[in-house]
Amino acid sequence: MRTSNSVVSLRLEPEFMKLLNEQAVKDGQSVGACARQLLIRALTDTERTELRQELEKVRQDFDKMRGDLAALGAYLLVKVAKEKPDQAEAWVREHLAR
Repeated sequence: MRTSNSVVSLRLEPEFMKLLNEQAVKDGQSVGACARQLLIRALTDTERTELRQELEKVRQDFDKMRGDLAALGAYLLVKVAKEKPDQAEAWVREHLAR
């Protein structure tokens, strides 16, 4: 038994319609075929989703390391350089904190 395809209708802002038209011309396709191909690719591209998740984890790790570095910097300024804690924290905020 053969299943029939569904029809989807959508609205696009002019800038996205322009991009879609440009992509369709570049690929030698109709706008509808190009939109269908882009939608299917976006829905089935698990590699891109996995990369986004991995990148988010790297960002979180980086933010944690930045915080650890700031804490270490303040500690070293106080213990080794004999800076006052409030001056050390001010320097860390200015140079290491976001």
